This record gives sequence, C-alpha cells and structure tokens, in this order.
Amino acid sequence: MGKKVCYIFLLMVIVANVVYAVPELKISTGVGGYIINDFPGVAKGISDDINKSLSSKTKGGGGFVFFDITFAEFSFGFFGGNCTFEDRYEDNTDVNLDEYIFSPIGFDISLMGKAPFGIGKKVNLYPLMGINYRIITAMFDEDALEVENAVDYSALSFRLGFGMDIFFLPDSVNDSLFLRLGIIGGIRLPNKFEKDLVEYYESLNFDAKAYPGLAIDFKIALGYRF
Repeated sequence: MGKKVCYIFLLMVIVANVVYAVPELKISTGVGGYIINDFPGVAKGISDDINKSLSSKTKGGGGFVFFDITFAEFSFGFFGGNCTFEDRYEDNTDVNLDEYIFSPIGFDISLMGKAPFGIGKKVNLYPLMGINYRIITAMFDEDALEVENAVDYSALSFRLGFGMDIFFLPDSVNDSLFLRLGIIGGIRLPNKFEKDLVEYYESLNFDAKAYPGLAIDFKIALGYRF
C-alpha cells in the first residue's frame, strides 16, 4: 500500500512539473534580416555513354517580418541574390562544364513550430520545425534580361533549426524588447524547372531523375513581446 501511495505521489509531481513548465502564451512580432544559401539541387540524365546534369545554387539576402505565438512562428521575407547554374555534359571522351549566373528576386513564406524553454529570465532557446515556400517572382540574366517563367524556380522545403531570443535590456527599462537569432536548414524539393528538365531528358531516352537540394538560412531580428 505504501509503495502505491509513493508511486501515485511521484506521478502527481511529474504531472505538476510538466503542467507548470508549459510556457505562458505570448504574442510577439518583429523585423529583421536574413542570409540565404541554397545548395545544389540536381537534375540528371544518364544513357549508355552520355551523362548530363544541371545543378543550381543560390546565395543572397533580404529582410523579413515575423509574427509569433509562443509555439508557432509565421514569417514573410523578401530577398534578392545570385543563382549559379552548372550545366555538365560527359561522354566517353570529353567532359564539358558551362556556368550561367542569374539574379533572382522573390519572397519567402515560412511557418515553424517551436518548443521554447528558458535559460534564466533573459534567454529563451527553442528548436524549430516546419516548412518554407520560396517564391521566385523574377529572374534576370547577366545582361539584365528577364527570364521567362521565373516562378518555375520556386520550391518548397522542409526545415529544422534552432532559435534564441535574448531580452537584452534591464527589466526597469523594458522587459518586452528582444533580439532574435536563428539558423534554419532543410531539404529543398525539386522545383518545376527541374522536373520539366527531367521530362526533357527522358524524351531523349535518358534515365533521368531530379534530386533535392539543401537550404540554410541565417536570421537576426529585433522583436517585441506583448
């Protein structure tokens, strides 16, 4: 009987700790900047004696706004940058590599789930998990000519990351203003352009496939918690 009482008491303690450890729901918003790095997504075509592939990588940056309710963050960003395409052709006797540079601009729409926990009163840490859709609204070549169907280069990615909120001012001055830092990476799914390229390779009797790429963003923002 005594052991059962001890077990029940222990269970109550654990449940109470879990319940009272749940962070209070708070709304916050802010604005900041971010750096984007998309590593090559690849479309490949292989035949008996010829290998063809096209890969792309993007670097750039921009600004974003975010809206946050403790366990979820929605952000909207605008960016510009450089996108490098590497067109590779290889046969039994030769390897040829052509490189093309374009300048895309577009938007990022992101929804991330959070699991915050505090370190003292001034720092909150949290893992992040969610999705990001990178919409390319326009793209220009090296001669500043606009590329048709730029939206075909838009892509969805599944993201994991880590964030930190630092309340850097004394409570007597302001206890709601904070600095937000984040690093978020994930898998970028093939976009429409890459899928269409695979279909083109297949029309030439290649064994073709589009492979996902990687995406990593670095973020810094100034936020306010209500």
